[in-house]
Amino acid sequence: MAADYRLPLNTQNPNCLKQIFLLFFAAAALVACKDKKEKSAGPTAGPGGKGGDKNTPTVVDVLLAGGTSLDYAVEVNGTVIPYETVNISAEVSGRLTFLQVPDGASVAAGTVLARINDADLQATLNRSKVQLQLAQQTEQRLQKLIKVNGINQADYDAALNQVNILKADMAVTQAQIDKTVVKAPFAGVLGLRQVSPGAYVTPNLVLTTLQQVQQVKIDFNVPELYTGLIRKGNVVAVFTTDSKFPRKATILATDPQINPTTRNLKVRAVLKPTRANKPLWYPPMPSFLKPVPKKSLWSKMAWAVL
Repeated sequence: MAADYRLPLNTQNPNCLKQIFLLFFAAAALVACKDKKEKSAGPTAGPGGKGGDKNTPTVVDVLLAGGTSLDYAVEVNGTVIPYETVNISAEVSGRLTFLQVPDGASVAAGTVLARINDADLQATLNRSKVQLQLAQQTEQRLQKLIKVNGINQADYDAALNQVNILKADMAVTQAQIDKTVVKAPFAGVLGLRQVSPGAYVTPNLVLTTLQQVQQVKIDFNVPELYTGLIRKGNVVAVFTTDSKFPRKATILATDPQINPTTRNLKVRAVLKPTRANKPLWYPPMPSFLKPVPKKSLWSKMAWAVL
């Protein structure tokens, strides 16, 4: 027969309840301390620490400090433009009787490129020459007569005035004839021809263009922050897309004021050719502005352009 043994518990005794609660909290504290001790006794997170293998080396990061030169680099876009450029047009209207404008040809200063029909002006000039010759003969005869008091002074003055008027008319006609001749104002390379011989032209019609490319300009914009590095006469290095080697250019001038919208300063430099017979001309294209290291060959250059 099974026996059921139970300890007598008096729940009505306050001291008995207090002892039960104390035993419960003591047991819970023992369990918590045991778990904490087991965790602290385990291996540490890092190698070589407490609980780990003491023979394992410690992993550390090492940075080697050293000296080096830093380039003060600023990149901007630039454009190559001719040193001089002009649209070739006639000064007067008329029909072309002569046109010598080969596409892309090099011409010297003063080369005749075109002529406009000047037949009427030539006829006027010839008539004035004949009249002048007769007036000069009349003036010479009257000059002899006035010396012997053969005529009065007023008659001689009128003859002399006629000679001067005819000379002035001839000068005006010659100036009009000169305007019918179109010449190259400077040495350079011609552009594409826009008209054909025999065409009727006006001063508003462009015959061709002329560009001086033996010496070109570089236009580029520099941010306002770096305007202190720009000085007139400074030498810069130009890098173009067709060559890996820089070319020297000299800063010619800067815009008097900074663009209020972009806050950039426009700078113009002159690029000199490396050879006398090889023009340095490239169509307008983007390039880059880069400084030269202080310890490089061009240590005096403040900028290396394009």
